[in-house]
Amino acid sequence: MIACGIASALTLFAGAVSAQNVAQLVMTPGKGVSFYMGSKHGITTFVPENGLCSLTVAVGDNPDNEGTNPTASTKIVSPVPPGQTVRLETTEGKVLLFTCGPGAQAMALVMPPEVKFTQSK
Repeated sequence: MIACGIASALTLFAGAVSAQNVAQLVMTPGKGVSFYMGSKHGITTFVPENGLCSLTVAVGDNPDNEGTNPTASTKIVSPVPPGQTVRLETTEGKVLLFTCGPGAQAMALVMPPEVKFTQSK
């Protein structure tokens, strides 16, 4: 059932962004995704909370040569109802779309194809 709902969300996104190539993945509770998007680096995860996906996204500039981030980062925590989508756009115009799946047991993540990411197993 969850896979069907997420597949539907991914299909919906594919139709909404059909003119663009996108990378798509399914996030599971507590398993994070680390991503590099243009000059930005971020991490995201979610947990089910009161029937909603409690989404956390932290974004900052890419680390410097020493592996530290010399500038301030931003952290966003947002409750997302099942079937609803949250859109995150960087100052460079790169967009991430997060959709909460049925029962808040998974989230679909749609991002530009050039985004490099690592997903926790």
